[in-house]
Amino acid sequence: MRYLGSSPENLFQRIKRYVREYEAEHGTGSSINVAVGEPDTSPPETLRQMTAETVVKNDNAIHTYWDNRDPGNFCRNMVYRITGIDINKYDHIHSLVLPGEKAMLGLLPISCGVNSSENFNNEGFIRTAPAYDLVGIWAEYLGTEADVWPLYSEENFALNLKNLPKQKKPPRMIITVKPGNPCPAGASRKNWEELIQYCIANNVRLVNDAAYASLVHKEHITLSEVAKDYQELDWIEMFSISKTLSACGWRLGGAIGSEDFITELTKVKGNADSGPFGPALVAAEKYFASEKSPQEITEIQTMYERRLGIAIPLFEAAGFRLACPTDAGFFMLFHCPKILDGETVESSEDFNKKMIAKIGLVGVPFSGAEVDGKSEQFIRYSVCSNFEDEAFTQRVSEALEHIDVAY
Repeated sequence: MRYLGSSPENLFQRIKRYVREYEAEHGTGSSINVAVGEPDTSPPETLRQMTAETVVKNDNAIHTYWDNRDPGNFCRNMVYRITGIDINKYDHIHSLVLPGEKAMLGLLPISCGVNSSENFNNEGFIRTAPAYDLVGIWAEYLGTEADVWPLYSEENFALNLKNLPKQKKPPRMIITVKPGNPCPAGASRKNWEELIQYCIANNVRLVNDAAYASLVHKEHITLSEVAKDYQELDWIEMFSISKTLSACGWRLGGAIGSEDFITELTKVKGNADSGPFGPALVAAEKYFASEKSPQEITEIQTMYERRLGIAIPLFEAAGFRLACPTDAGFFMLFHCPKILDGETVESSEDFNKKMIAKIGLVGVPFSGAEVDGKSEQFIRYSVCSNFEDEAFTQRVSEALEHIDVAY
């Protein structure tokens, strides 16, 4: 018996199959995987040493369930290092330790009463696109709507209110990903102020996934930097150490925001999760308070900035066109070519499949907003592979010399 349909192969499973097929013909390791959105480096040694020292402590309070507890200043210290905001100075800003972000994003619709029978003035959810659409997926699981707020490449993927979908009732929640995956474009103070005013006027909860907020290379204002001045706003911004400290597997982050929203997320989370790994949490609080953390966080950010400075010209020289400047993070988002080696490309997924088959170069396809009746098509590559390694860069360069793209 199945309740969720036939469970077909998803996008990432298909990509892996294409890679297996290529390597079966060309040899193990012959593909070039620049699709991965996971750091290839380890967390700073300072943090690893602090965590090791914490793990060996004979202290039950560290090794038991943490549930929704904060050691005292983990969220404060992390947010301070990423945004410069000391949330302890604002009585109206509350916080919650998160065991990573992915599962917590799925709890947001539930925290907004998705299945409540009460007749609210607000209905459904809105999420920006293109994006790694976890809220949309969860909304589908929960049997509700999650409309798309299209962000256009010609507008540099700005949060433009005129493009907000029209609904009979305003949504219960809007979620943005700034800067994020796949769009590495930042947000401006004006963007946030206009959106905040809309949310306050319509009693809409506002969420920003800020997992990449520490990896800013150009300009970006976090939601927190603006929302802290609007006590009437119901909001949450989520942060993570996954990209900030190259610690994806540690599953540790935090949310800050308004009292009502944080309280309801805390309630739902408490019935779904028993908290993160205590020693990592305790050590990370200490690490973010240390004198070394600002320098080491900056070193991780500048590493990706250097890699992007090498990789982007390689792809542009091969004919690829950036969909937006890379303001932050470790992704390069390109408009999907319409022709590859003289053949018409049907979609970004078709392009990625063809690129893997031809030269073993692996990316991730995305569809965006509709323009002239067709969805914008994008291909995303990352610099989680070391483009500062001359041998690796040479491999990529030589592979790109064997294809011809056109728009």
